[in-house]
Amino acid sequence: MDLNELDKASMTLTSKNSKEHFKDENVDPLINQIKSVDKLVVIAPMTNFNYPATLKNW
Repeated sequence: MDLNELDKASMTLTSKNSKEHFKDENVDPLINQIKSVDKLVVIAPMTNFNYPATLKNW
């Protein structure tokens, strides 16, 4: 599954759109698909020999 192919990947979460972001019913099948796997591989760029702050917050 490539999450970059989804519309959610290009959406920036702000205080103005947070309610509609978390109420999206189209993400439930994706969440269930991620929960069903044994391993999850996350690919992120490396900056200063560390991973990005957005991934640390996740």
